[in-house]
Amino acid sequence: MTLVSVEIRGWEDMVQSMAVERARHLASVAVDAALTTLTEMGGHEVTLEGEPWLPTVSGTLEGPATSVRALQAAIAIRRRVGTAHAPSDPDERFKVGIGVASGEVVDLRTDETGAPLVRALGPIAEVATRLRGFAGHGQIFICAQTFREAGDLIVARELGGIRVNHLGEEAQAYCLTELKVPIPDAER
Repeated sequence: MTLVSVEIRGWEDMVQSMAVERARHLASVAVDAALTTLTEMGGHEVTLEGEPWLPTVSGTLEGPATSVRALQAAIAIRRRVGTAHAPSDPDERFKVGIGVASGEVVDLRTDETGAPLVRALGPIAEVATRLRGFAGHGQIFICAQTFREAGDLIVARELGGIRVNHLGEEAQAYCLTELKVPIPDAER
């Protein structure tokens, strides 16, 4: 399983360059772009959290090639969120910081029909959230397992260890610089 965690940034800049109502509308366009893209690209349990001025979108991808599919989704989200920009200045746009982490589900509880009730993602969610927080505007930070699973289909710069929890534990991180497979429907 791979989790994609997206932070949509730029509210302060947008409010300074236009009316608050217009900025709210563009923020809603950016959030909708992230939610829709992640869902269309196979995301499950897609959620919106955070404050209106710093929303976060996350979701999981499961099945074969989840790391590559998650990276395709991350790039598509970055492109689509970037379309929410100030009419007077196309360079004034919402930006994203994205964290992608792969791993195993720690616990799964099902009801009598076998439908999932509770899943403890273990460190996957924690690592993806930390990677997202460290990623700069437009960057996609990935964990070591995502890096290994994607293999020669990506080019990434090693960042070293980053702190992933309050205990001071570190995880190896990489910054995605290139994905060597097409991004489905990313140009919409």
